[in-house]
Amino acid sequence: MGQPTEAYWQQLAESTESRFDLGIAAILVASLENPSLDFQDCRLELDRLAADVREQIDNCHSICEQVQVLVEFLVYDCGFQGNTDNYYDPQNSCLDAIFEGQRGIPISLSVILIEVARRLDIELVGISFPGHFMVKHKSEPNLFVDMFREGRILSFDQVKGFFHETLSTKLPSNEFELTAASKRVITLRMLQNLKAIYQARGEPIKTIAVIDKLLLLEPDQPREYLVRAINYLGINAHAFALEDLQAYVDLAPEDSEYRDMIVRQIADIKNKQSIVLN
Repeated sequence: MGQPTEAYWQQLAESTESRFDLGIAAILVASLENPSLDFQDCRLELDRLAADVREQIDNCHSICEQVQVLVEFLVYDCGFQGNTDNYYDPQNSCLDAIFEGQRGIPISLSVILIEVARRLDIELVGISFPGHFMVKHKSEPNLFVDMFREGRILSFDQVKGFFHETLSTKLPSNEFELTAASKRVITLRMLQNLKAIYQARGEPIKTIAVIDKLLLLEPDQPREYLVRAINYLGINAHAFALEDLQAYVDLAPEDSEYRDMIVRQIADIKNKQSIVLN
């Protein structure tokens, strides 16, 4: 990519929504699991996908037809599918792995659709539902895409029906009440997915690396400092844990259920460090 990965993370952290590059963000997330991935090739793959379908898109006569053609191209011609067999494989969150045949999860597949569409001047946005992620056309009502479920194109009533039947979740009364997820929020959700997988697998080093990026993009999150501190304690990195515990205390509300306990934990760690030094 021409410059160190950390420089790109810093650029994202400092970017406004209009300048936030979701494609680069998704590749950076993938690099946490696959540090040797080829950044430039991943970015060029998004360009190649758009170029391969551009002629078909140019021949469409409506927004709905454009979306239909693009989705069918990605799902049927390119083979992008949801991984229902091994949903919690971290590779499902990695664009490079999906380009090479790995199946994906809703948000990673949606990001590919959004980014290819952007290169074709089709305005798609992500909708962050509870327990799921879909794509919606920015200005066309009643046009949703569920990339995880074979790229199904749905009306809002169908989306509501899916959530009511599958997750017993009630959605707003109409599609105009739904708020598009910002590109930063989409990136944070991708990071949270990876963090949850690494925590479940008992991988503190990888968990810490993801939380580093979460806090870079959204610094004032006391819970993330607390979780990172717990992982630091798990690898006996007490000095780093102490810094994070103090950050949690500084940021957490006075009535936080954990705050008093953490204050005592800080005192206990400092006392033990003092005994060791003496």
